[in-house]
Amino acid sequence: MTDRSHLEANRANWDERVAGHLIGYDVAGFAADASRISTVVRDDLKLMAPHLPNGSMTGLSLVHLQCHIGTDTLSFARLGAQVTGVDFSGEAIAAAREVAERAGLDGRFVQSTVEEAPIAVDEQFDVVYTSIGALLDEGLVIEAFGEQDSLPWKMLPSMVEADPGGPFDGSWVLPVGRERVPMTFSIAARG
Repeated sequence: MTDRSHLEANRANWDERVAGHLIGYDVAGFAADASRISTVVRDDLKLMAPHLPNGSMTGLSLVHLQCHIGTDTLSFARLGAQVTGVDFSGEAIAAAREVAERAGLDGRFVQSTVEEAPIAVDEQFDVVYTSIGALLDEGLVIEAFGEQDSLPWKMLPSMVEADPGGPFDGSWVLPVGRERVPMTFSIAARG
């Protein structure tokens, strides 16, 4: 397989995931609840806050690379950021625009690979964000590292829904008494 065919196969894979993720991520609930912040952003923001002016996203410009259907990107919009989401999946970008419209949120969504994003977007941002499924490139200095004990989806058969109103509300966790295993990691890095 060539690099181009790998890219196209990966893009087709993400295109196919959109319909299921619109349901699995409860996009209807996200759009209807103006206070809902995705669990991914809620977890990442705890780590990011010490590195943000006044510990807040308010008034900052943010580009979210590999934004998929935009729920995390739009969560940052709800926190006061001016957001741009970038993804190579045309299906995901179309869905992100629809989610923004349904939620009544402002957000720009651009179809592009990460490598082509500087040309496709042609802006500078206060915050460059990427999350689940992203890898760091060499040369970045890790400033903070955090582990989360919850996931926004049920990854393991033994996971249970977190208690409503608790610290992991809306997430999946391991049952009480189970040995602790970090579910995801958040990294703040600077180049």
